[in-house]
Amino acid sequence: MNTGKAKAHEYTDMKFSEFNDQSAFIITSYEDDHIVVNERPYYSSLVITRQQTDPDWAPAKPSDISIDTIKELLDYQPEIILLGTGSKIVFPEPEAMVLCAQAGVGLEVMDSPSACRTYNVLLSEEREIVAGLLLPGA
Repeated sequence: MNTGKAKAHEYTDMKFSEFNDQSAFIITSYEDDHIVVNERPYYSSLVITRQQTDPDWAPAKPSDISIDTIKELLDYQPEIILLGTGSKIVFPEPEAMVLCAQAGVGLEVMDSPSACRTYNVLLSEEREIVAGLLLPGA
């Protein structure tokens, strides 16, 4: 039963025994209206990598994701792109999938809560990833 209350999803107790990079950008929690990275909340869509965050990523809703926003993620030269599309999975246009395949970059599309959790796991595995995340409630 939905009580209408927003529930925080905390991952601060999650321990990665071999992950010791204190300078990495880690997603520490999220709610429908924000994502917390290294204890700093972001209230808009953002791009996150091990080395940086970019809260100026343009798409605010799944329909705003275009081939150009995927190209922006490819500019980070990742091994894998995680695309968090809000509260449900919304695939980008097929050309985006082709573009990533041609660049030899994996493109994983999932809802934003799943993308937040997956980002932290892949980060702990020292994978070169970039996550483009819409807010979980989008």
